[in-house]
Amino acid sequence: MLSKLIGWFKFPVYDSIEQTQKAQFLYITLWVFTGVCLIIGMQDLGDQIITDSLLFVMAVGCFLGMPLSNHGFYRPVVGIVSTLVIIVITISLIEGFGIMDAALLAFPLFIIFTSFLFSKESTILATLASVASIELGYYLERTG
Repeated sequence: MLSKLIGWFKFPVYDSIEQTQKAQFLYITLWVFTGVCLIIGMQDLGDQIITDSLLFVMAVGCFLGMPLSNHGFYRPVVGIVSTLVIIVITISLIEGFGIMDAALLAFPLFIIFTSFLFSKESTILATLASVASIELGYYLERTG
C-alpha cells in the first residue's frame, strides 16, 4: 500500500528531455508551493481570511496536482496552478498597499513561470493577465 502511494509521487519522466525537465520543474515547484502556502497561511491565520483561505486552497491544489501531472494531466495542472497564482497575487495586491505593494514584484516571476511551463506563446496571455490584475488593483485603489 505504501509503495503504491509513493509511486503516485515519483518524479515524472517523459519521452522528450524538454518535457521531462518541464514536468520535473513543475513537480518541484508544486512541492515548494504546497509548503510555502501552508507555512504562510498558518503564520497569518486570522489576519486576512480571504488570503489565508486562498493559500490553503492553493496548497491543496498543488498537492493534488503532483500525482495528476505524473499521470498525463500536465497542461491542466499547469493551467490550474497558474490561475491560482495570479489570483493569490491579485488578492495580495488588493489587500496590501495597492500599486505600492511588494506583490507587484511577483508578476514578472509569474510571467516567466507560465512561459516556461507552457510555451513561449503563453507569454502574451500571462502578460495580459498580469496587466489586467494590476489595472484591477489600480482601479480599486482609486475608487476606494
